[in-house]
Amino acid sequence: MANAFRDYATSNAYIIVNFIVLCCVAGISYSIVKLDYEQHIASIRQDARQTLHEVSNQVQHQFQETILVTKNIENILLSGEAFKDKKIELLVKELRDRNPGIQAFALAPDLKITHSYPKTPNAGVIGLEYKNIPTQLSGVANAYRRQSPTIEGPLNLVQGGKGYIMHYPVLNAPSVLARRVFGG
Repeated sequence: MANAFRDYATSNAYIIVNFIVLCCVAGISYSIVKLDYEQHIASIRQDARQTLHEVSNQVQHQFQETILVTKNIENILLSGEAFKDKKIELLVKELRDRNPGIQAFALAPDLKITHSYPKTPNAGVIGLEYKNIPTQLSGVANAYRRQSPTIEGPLNLVQGGKGYIMHYPVLNAPSVLARRVFGG
């Protein structure tokens, strides 16, 4: 009887020890899997942050480049230079070659579009007045009030599709001592 009890106790002890070992292995396995998952998620988040940072820098660079080109165009418009249209067309072509996301560039003195670059695909916008395009008029007003470039969108574009629009106010200075006047 003592042998039977000892065998019974040993088999129960063996089962309990196996159960405890199995629980420990399962707990350690769970901890390893959870740690690996957390590291994987942290890695994905870091990659996403890095990609977002790179895209943000690209957008900022393109925005700054667009402002510089627009400032050059403003200087050409305000100067007495000859061949203004051709110079502006070349500047816009170079800008569009470096930034394929830019579809068009328009000039709108007195809030009426008089020129659009490139000319062929955007000829339909020439003659449009911003007062007749309410979705874009608020952006023009913001640019005028701030006297700095503003970006709005995504908007339905007049020439079709959706896009973002940068409004850059051009202020004409009639004389050296006079106050600058909004030109478009």
